[in-house]
Amino acid sequence: MNDVMEHLTDERVKRNLSMMMTVKRTARDLLFSKGFEEIDTPILMPRTGENYNQTFDIMLEDNAAMLADSPQIYKMLLSKAGYEKSFRFAHCFRAITHENNLHTRLSEFIQLDLEMRNTDLNDMIRLAETLVIDICGELHKTVKISHMQGLECRSVYGTEMNPDLHESKDEISLVIVKNMPLTNDGKTPCHHIFAMPTDPDLIGADKPTELTTESFDIIMNGIEIGGGDMRINERKLQTEIMRLFNVDEKLYTGYLKTLEKDDHSHRGGFAIGLERMVMVLSDSENIHYVTAFPDYYKRGVN
Repeated sequence: MNDVMEHLTDERVKRNLSMMMTVKRTARDLLFSKGFEEIDTPILMPRTGENYNQTFDIMLEDNAAMLADSPQIYKMLLSKAGYEKSFRFAHCFRAITHENNLHTRLSEFIQLDLEMRNTDLNDMIRLAETLVIDICGELHKTVKISHMQGLECRSVYGTEMNPDLHESKDEISLVIVKNMPLTNDGKTPCHHIFAMPTDPDLIGADKPTELTTESFDIIMNGIEIGGGDMRINERKLQTEIMRLFNVDEKLYTGYLKTLEKDDHSHRGGFAIGLERMVMVLSDSENIHYVTAFPDYYKRGVN
């Protein structure tokens, strides 16, 4: 317990938790001003079929469930049901033992997660940029924004695609990588199985690694802090993508059924990892310094 108290009383942690409050307040103010509703989504969710993600699985009253790795299904259902603009600060859970760059990862973290109807990729990118600019302005930091295409970024920076273009300590480099590859290895999507392909007619081609999606990543000082995409809006294409990545579509029967009726809306959303953002903004060397109880479940209560 002493090491927990040492962490909580660390002045760096106190400053970063204060910064986190500023980030949340600034984001809320901007989104409310643009007509968004704050709608929470559950932490418990049915087991999904995306086997390329390591999740925290549990048994709940003899039903297979999991701790949400994101509110993806829930927020898409809200959008499909007609909620025009919604957001939430979602607690997400992911197994990280076998991941790289552990200094930027937490098993439990918070995402600012948005979903919109009647939008397009450029509108979402502009909103993401505005969010970052407003937050940096509150913290008296300048932002330099750059744009790259996904395939170009991969050819220059490799499959991690995390360009670091900041030129000084006081400058925040924000790189928007647009039209991310559908996949880097043919087995795992770069975003997720719900991202709209740029050219749906090419699904099933010999080189899926050369295809792209209507998507973007948000890179801050060389660290990916989030990203988003337009959603697939019809069942046939969604099923094709699930089969391409060997996803058990039976686990998505309910969602697939909602896609049978075309409501002619263009739906999309994006998410920003708050701890990663504050890690960059505070110039912290480890993400543990920006949260009060980093992976506390590993420590026990003794």
